[in-house]
Amino acid sequence: MLPLSDNPHIPASMGTRHRAALGLSEECDAAIIAVSEESGRISLAHGGKYLGRDYDEAALREELRQLMFERSNPVKREAVEFGLNSSDHAAGLKAMLRKKKGRDDSRP
Repeated sequence: MLPLSDNPHIPASMGTRHRAALGLSEECDAAIIAVSEESGRISLAHGGKYLGRDYDEAALREELRQLMFERSNPVKREAVEFGLNSSDHAAGLKAMLRKKKGRDDSRP
């Protein structure tokens, strides 16, 4: 039996398959794709969050690429978790690389 999400913010129109996808994403770190048997709509859940529905192939590929990039890039993942924008991310990455090379953090 798959875990169904108890999230009270799930739309009432979401079926059992999509509730199970969200529930799985609450239990593990996988990206879960669900396809509606009735409508063919594709939805995506990750990290206990319902990321959207009605993905076409290109949009789903891009969303999955972004999720995989964030997982494989610890600096980017931390930036995303802390809500930093791309310029904050770039500055943080440069500072980290300078520290790694043994240079002073304050230098450009």
